[in-house]
Amino acid sequence: MIALIDNFLPEDIFSSIQWFAQNKFEKSFDSKSNTWPSYLFDDYAGIDLCMIGTFNSELVCTKEGTASDADISQFIAPTIKHLFDKKDTLSETFDGDFKYIQCIIYKSGPRSGVAWHNDPDTDNPATFQQKNTFGVDSLKRVGAGSLYLHDVWLKRWGGEYMFRIEEDDDHDIGKFAMPMPNRMILQKTGINHKVNYVNSMALDRLSCQLWFTR
Repeated sequence: MIALIDNFLPEDIFSSIQWFAQNKFEKSFDSKSNTWPSYLFDDYAGIDLCMIGTFNSELVCTKEGTASDADISQFIAPTIKHLFDKKDTLSETFDGDFKYIQCIIYKSGPRSGVAWHNDPDTDNPATFQQKNTFGVDSLKRVGAGSLYLHDVWLKRWGGEYMFRIEEDDDHDIGKFAMPMPNRMILQKTGINHKVNYVNSMALDRLSCQLWFTR
């Protein structure tokens, strides 16, 4: 249900997508002022989001954001190809196959975070781009991934990925993982999780957020 893989990307592929996130990030919108439910923020700051698009295994991209075709091809597509190359391994965590990967770059600055929530495995209506490109009316999430793209992360900065392993009225028990560079965290849909508060002295918490769908 949860998997953690350190040094997930080969060095050259990691350097490519990291460079994009650090130097060519184009803000699409701020999560706090867009469509995210208000309960996800509590008193956190918002997160800058750069929408990339949804890919199939042939690396056809719906291009749902502001990144150029050239940037997607050079900096993003190698990571997506690596994910599809590892499809059999990733699917073991999700308990199901996937056909598409949606990609968004997050820039979580100081005082940001995301409150407890889950990503249900219900069918979601396809966007115009997804419907037009792939001929689908809906997409069903089977899993999600967080790949951390910053250079360094100090433990005192917070920003941990938290998830619950037991839930009932009397006991809430969970674990956490630090957002270390080139660490991939995979989770099956339906698991309650959150992002802890990022210390006001921290550098930007950069991540490639991925949704695996069929």
